[in-house]
Parts: sequence; C-alpha cells; structure tokens
Amino acid sequence: EDALPAQAGGAKLLLVQPTRVLMFLPGVGVRPFVYGTVCAESASQTDVYLRAAQDAICSALNGLNACVLAYGQTGSGKTHTVFGPPGVLEEASGS
Repeated sequence: EDALPAQAGGAKLLLVQPTRVLMFLPGVGVRPFVYGTVCAESASQTDVYLRAAQDAICSALNGLNACVLAYGQTGSGKTHTVFGPPGVLEEASGS
C-alpha cells in the first residue's frame, strides 16, 4: 500500500488502526504510536466518559493514582469534553 502524503520534515503516515498509528520518520525509521482510545466526533459526553475516564475516576476514588489526558488542537473541545458546558459544575455543586 502507498503511504499517505508526506508530513512536515518528510515524515510519512503509513498506517492508522483503532489503537495505533505507524509513521516513518526520516533518520529514525518506522515508529508506532499507541493510544488507549479515540472517540468519534459524534460521540456524546457520556460515551467519552464511559470509554476514556470511568475506570480512572473509580481508581482515583479508591485511592489510586489516575490520569485522564485530553489532547488535541486548540478549540477542538477538550475543556468542554472534560468539564461539560458552561455552568454545569456550578449547577452540580449547588452554587
């Protein structure tokens, strides 16, 4: 199969799968990038929570360390995804 068009610096995206991406980086070679989950643009906030955060939240509530990382382009909705629409935290806390 042909690789997708070259990226900046000559990097080439070779393969995209549900849990990993393979890229060719000049001077480095083929590099896998593995991730836990990616949610579709159409996923609801509940879907995102159930797939990406519920286990971490339960672990934290049980005294274990946990981390939920929201990564993406500026303006892509990370804050909304993590905290909900404006005012929802105040509403939930009764403020």
